[in-house]
Amino acid sequence: MIASGIVFERETEGRRITPPWWIHNAGARSWTEIVLDGTKRLINAVEHSIVERAESTDLAAEPESWALLILRGLELGRKMPGGMAAIHYVLNNLRTLRNANAD
Repeated sequence: MIASGIVFERETEGRRITPPWWIHNAGARSWTEIVLDGTKRLINAVEHSIVERAESTDLAAEPESWALLILRGLELGRKMPGGMAAIHYVLNNLRTLRNANAD
């Protein structure tokens, strides 16, 4: 969408009018939405696969299933810090694209 707008500017104005900071800002907003949506979906998937299942009464008579579920939860718990670190890394890099005049 941005690229087609710039092509249109060049065709109609003979040059690009949109400032670089606006393009960076629009790209950062889009990436932020993607990262936040992915994070929410990850958390919802964990909630569904671990928490909701642990709270269900289906497992009450199945100690082996409880044990496996606990092991899955522990394994996921060990992986979460790395995943969250990657998310924070992306968000910190996106901050470099902020417009300095936005503050």
